[in-house]
Amino acid sequence: MINIIISCIGIILIAVAIKSSIKHLKGESSCCGGGNGIIATEKKLTGTKIGAKDILIEGMTCTNCQKRIQNALNKIDGVAATVSFRKKRAHIEFDKDIADDLLITTIEKAGYTVSSIQAIS
Repeated sequence: MINIIISCIGIILIAVAIKSSIKHLKGESSCCGGGNGIIATEKKLTGTKIGAKDILIEGMTCTNCQKRIQNALNKIDGVAATVSFRKKRAHIEFDKDIADDLLITTIEKAGYTVSSIQAIS
């Protein structure tokens, strides 16, 4: 009888772990400790767009990561960013010259890694 109870508890724990893993991989968990507390800022350029770049980012696992990076990039004067954690990419538009080093530093300070930056024509 005790073996049946232990087996049932084990099955329940495995089911909960699988369900949590699926939520995490879909980006629906609060893996960054933020839950729904982080609100992504939307930003429009005030000047004329002079360029755009796509930045590939490693380390994003959920929408909280996405919002954290988007907010950090949108704090840069002259940058309007949208971030997708599913594509592991930030798309930025800018109305003044923005050095790649500034973008990399901003993303790294948020806790993520830039794998490449590509100018969009």
